[in-house]
Amino acid sequence: MPFVADLDDLERVVAELASCGTDLGALLDEVDAGVAALHLTWSGAAADAHRAAQATWRAGFREMREALDLLRCVGQVAHDNYDAAARANVAMWGQVR
Repeated sequence: MPFVADLDDLERVVAELASCGTDLGALLDEVDAGVAALHLTWSGAAADAHRAAQATWRAGFREMREALDLLRCVGQVAHDNYDAAARANVAMWGQVR
């Protein structure tokens, strides 16, 4: 079974990962704004517990975004490496003639 790297598909996935990261950033901004507005009028033990839970959620969200960005970078490097290898192979075969 031959190994095939579909560079167009890989490029599309990398672009989708970047777009997803942008969308997640906007979502985080919305959530932060909502939480900030909520806590303008909310205080006490429940509000403190919510702040703590929100901080935990935000840390997990940040980890997810970092992992997504790493995956995007790895995909881009893979695309670039496969593209360079294909170009090198074409150049070498061109010298055989």
